[in-house]
Amino acid sequence: MFKKLQNLFDNNNLFELLKYEEAILWLKLRAISRKDLLQRFIVLNDLKINSKKSSEIFEELYYIVKDHTLIDDFIKINLSKLSFEQEQNLVSELYKIKYFDWGGDYKNALDRHIVDKYIKKYDSYDTIQKKLENEINQAVSGYVNCSWYNHWSTILIENIFKQHEKVLFAIGEVKQIDFFIQDIPFDLKTTYLPVNFIDKERKKQGLSSELSEYKKIAKEYGIVYNDNNAIYEIREKGINLKNLECSKRITRIDDFKRNLVEECINNPYGLIKNLYEEQGVIRFDASNRLFLILVDTKDFDNSWKLKRDITLLKNNIFTYLDNFSKDKILANPIQFTYRYRNYETFYVYSDCIFIYK
Repeated sequence: MFKKLQNLFDNNNLFELLKYEEAILWLKLRAISRKDLLQRFIVLNDLKINSKKSSEIFEELYYIVKDHTLIDDFIKINLSKLSFEQEQNLVSELYKIKYFDWGGDYKNALDRHIVDKYIKKYDSYDTIQKKLENEINQAVSGYVNCSWYNHWSTILIENIFKQHEKVLFAIGEVKQIDFFIQDIPFDLKTTYLPVNFIDKERKKQGLSSELSEYKKIAKEYGIVYNDNNAIYEIREKGINLKNLECSKRITRIDDFKRNLVEECINNPYGLIKNLYEEQGVIRFDASNRLFLILVDTKDFDNSWKLKRDITLLKNNIFTYLDNFSKDKILANPIQFTYRYRNYETFYVYSDCIFIYK
């Protein structure tokens, strides 16, 4: 059975794996399968193990340990949490970020962006030094600041989950699993309302994409903009015009998104399906995901700020966990197809927590 469970996990088939009674025990052991944790677990529970390699110890423990509480208690004892003071200090540090600007459109490949746009383009040393002082420095600074903010806000959000009694963290950093909620494994993903999802929903109602709408506004009101930042720039300049009709058109675009958020809160199935189907090829997997959707309905462009709104985060996350229904999740699996794998069908258990105001 161990090999069967291992094979299902390695082949990205968590949904089938969870059909087996032994699956949760296997996954929990995997959650502590780092060698130092395994050794600590063995000593704490006075177990006799013959194996030396981590993978072999893991398998041997699987056939010895039958009590979930042994693993649960071990994880709780060894779980690292931020103290209240550390949490508050981290929030204060995150508030030092006043702007969330990656400094360019380079699709998470800053090195390739710099090589293609600067290194291979300019043969003049003096030119590249000027670019370094201005454009390249801006790109690197933006990338570092945004990456730093995303990393530490993730630590903050994870710490909130760690504080709830229904959550059991995978302290050994298991691929595709951040924690268990009432013995259902989840990978936590923090994101925003996807642009492609908004446009799909607009299309269903016979509306053009947001970008097309904003470009129409720009053309009609003589707004000059940069293609790399079109929506934000047109929107801001359109509001600044103080033109009633222009403002109404921008408000209609925002109202559509507000209504869409309400619909998704009531029924997140379509949104979840979209989030799975629009994954990048390199990072694709069919893990059970718990999506944290951040939405500032008054200013959608500032939704990133909600990652540090500790009160809003705690209230919404704790409310969700307090009312979490294992039976409801298991009774409503998500089915999706992935076009980059010949439209293969996948099944997962997933849900959304909306952090919005």
